[in-house]
Amino acid sequence: TAHSVAELREAWRAIEAGDFAHGPRSAPTARSAVTVWTPAPSERVVAVVGCAGGVGASTVALALATAAGGPARVVECCSPLASGFSAAANAELGTEGPWRRGNRGDVMLERPITDDATVPVPTESAVEWTFVDTSWTTLSGAGAGWLGSVLRTLDDVVLVTNATVPGVRRLESCAELLGRDALGVVVG
Repeated sequence: TAHSVAELREAWRAIEAGDFAHGPRSAPTARSAVTVWTPAPSERVVAVVGCAGGVGASTVALALATAAGGPARVVECCSPLASGFSAAANAELGTEGPWRRGNRGDVMLERPITDDATVPVPTESAVEWTFVDTSWTTLSGAGAGWLGSVLRTLDDVVLVTNATVPGVRRLESCAELLGRDALGVVVG
């Protein structure tokens, strides 16, 4: 059966709200004290969202951070096993809280140390640009936390996909689910 994107979007919102839960629902899990991230007033934040895994969102985020021209960082929001930055740093700089830090030229790379379901809140930084590298599945999952709320407030969102028919369909679906303007990047 064919369904419109609008119907699928409404179904997704209903699922997120729990309208289709069958049987008893588990109680919400306790969250850490810090679940909100507020960037510095002079910090410009851009979300780079992969419409699927392995489409090149980390590469695009790193390229944008390199081209930004000022102090920049990329905050990768995925598990260590899914990291696109495991070998991207020219120098590893150790850990800062729940983040492993490295740099590639003038760009600071931060990626989570643990494989928790919830993405940790980014550390404070004095950079001009922060590129939040994430995937659509992380944003729509149970551990989105601060990430989902930040995405709704950002002016700049870049959706990344691969140059295939299914990839472009995923880009269209993610843009519809996002519900506002975004820049689409098709990596080939």
